[in-house]
Amino acid sequence: MDLTKEKQNDAETLFYNRQAFKRFNQFKIDRTLNTLSPIDRLIFTTVPRLLHVNQEGLPGYVDEKNVPCGIMNFTMDHESLVAAEKLFPEVIIRRQENLNPVIHTALLMGSLGSIA
Repeated sequence: MDLTKEKQNDAETLFYNRQAFKRFNQFKIDRTLNTLSPIDRLIFTTVPRLLHVNQEGLPGYVDEKNVPCGIMNFTMDHESLVAAEKLFPEVIIRRQENLNPVIHTALLMGSLGSIA
């Protein structure tokens, strides 16, 4: 087998493994959300948003300049935005475009009891 064909096979394997991981991860998230109460579902959905920004009025806010925050490649979906608005109706959720993300990933690991 030549090197080009081997690299192509590696790329295909990596692509399919990544797709399988994403499907499994979404399955775990969906299963977790189905076991939570409505308020716990809101909290679970909002946690990445709270890690992503340092905004006055939100839990975890630190009144300092240049507070490290931000999850790399994070984009808030509609469900997360609605959940944050329900939990913190008095806060206008802002985008922070000029973040220098310091969090590489946010993971759900282990059992559901680990996040309770």
